[in-house]
Amino acid sequence: LIIHIHDFELIDHLLSSNLKKIVSHWRSSKLHPRETNQPMLRISMLAVKTGDWEKQLPSYVPDDELRLKLSILPLKINLDQDAAYFMVDFISKIGQQDTDTKSDRNSADASTNDLKPKIVIPSPDLEPDMYFQSVTVSSVKIKIDYHPKRVSLDGLKQGNYIELINILPMEGLT
Repeated sequence: LIIHIHDFELIDHLLSSNLKKIVSHWRSSKLHPRETNQPMLRISMLAVKTGDWEKQLPSYVPDDELRLKLSILPLKINLDQDAAYFMVDFISKIGQQDTDTKSDRNSADASTNDLKPKIVIPSPDLEPDMYFQSVTVSSVKIKIDYHPKRVSLDGLKQGNYIELINILPMEGLT
């Protein structure tokens, strides 16, 4: 299986943001020229047969081992303060919903486990777990431009030292 994605971009649609693209290809003909038709993202997965699976019973499902290769062209990340805060807030809410859902499921399972015994019957058409023989990720060059908008002095007073990053813009961090 080979997947090529020629170009991808993460677009910023926040009304308070002045930037257009958050993540895109870092174009630089001097530092790292892009070859013609080179994909921005390339995923290659090869299944390797192991053992004498042909001599097994007809119902035997062979255990394939996988070799995965991932390569990404250089990335440029443009962040302003509002977009960075939005992403941190969004990701923390997703994580919180994940833990809330798991705890709800566990409490529901605990209440139903008291009422009925749990019997697990293995299905004959279960496929084996995937096993990665090797995973190769090429090195990725990343350039980060961060554009702060305001500094919270109250946050600094309360010990939130991440506010120090909002004092000066950072461009060209690699």
